[in-house]
Amino acid sequence: MLGAVKITSVKALQLDILTDACLIKIETDVGITGYGESGVDSKMARARIPRLRLEGGDALAIERHFQSMTGQIHPFLPSIPLISGIDVALWDIAGKVLGLPIYRLMEGPIGMRFRCTRTAIS
Repeated sequence: MLGAVKITSVKALQLDILTDACLIKIETDVGITGYGESGVDSKMARARIPRLRLEGGDALAIERHFQSMTGQIHPFLPSIPLISGIDVALWDIAGKVLGLPIYRLMEGPIGMRFRCTRTAIS
């Protein structure tokens, strides 16, 4: 299945939380769907997604899509929060195709240890 996963649609789903939050949904021709939370409202995302021309592209070419989207940054083109949501959705698809959680695809778990101390503040 690698290299054969094509993007068929990119959608902005409105989430009614405290404000208009947006979840990016990317569908593929093999029935795998990826989701990523975007930092823009759904109206803005819906207006900008068509300009990215992601449909028909290889869903596993994540770096290529990221470079293309960030290379277009301009006041009237996609912003980093929208790109972030799309990027996470693409990683979600890759994880589902490979049967791995996203953190494994991105270098694996990071074990951080640190000592906590208490101090008195007057």
